[in-house]
Amino acid sequence: MINKDAWDALSEETQETLRIAADATMAWSLAWSERQSTEATQKFLDAGVTINQFSEEDLARIQEVTNEVILRGACEDPDHAKVYQSMIAYLEHYATWRDVSAPYNMSRVMDNLPSLEEIEACL
Repeated sequence: MINKDAWDALSEETQETLRIAADATMAWSLAWSERQSTEATQKFLDAGVTINQFSEEDLARIQEVTNEVILRGACEDPDHAKVYQSMIAYLEHYATWRDVSAPYNMSRVMDNLPSLEEIEACL
């Protein structure tokens, strides 16, 4: 984040440099967090931890309660309403991409790929 007046005071070249740096940082952060999540999940599994996922019914109930909290906060504070409006509008817009890219978004499904042994035999 940067103050709008401070941003406007920067040269166009500096603004573009900062945009490029922010994009690179975002790409690095996404790759780093995915790698860390992969390694941490394996550590849990190696330690014998059972990973459970919420049922669809539980997720629906959690969303219902979340929606109640969001609406209450939005009605109590105009700033909350502004933030929620922006977030929900983005999520609705993003839903199109999310829905058409499933189940491949953020990863590939692992069905019908060559085995690692087959690949390694080519090395």
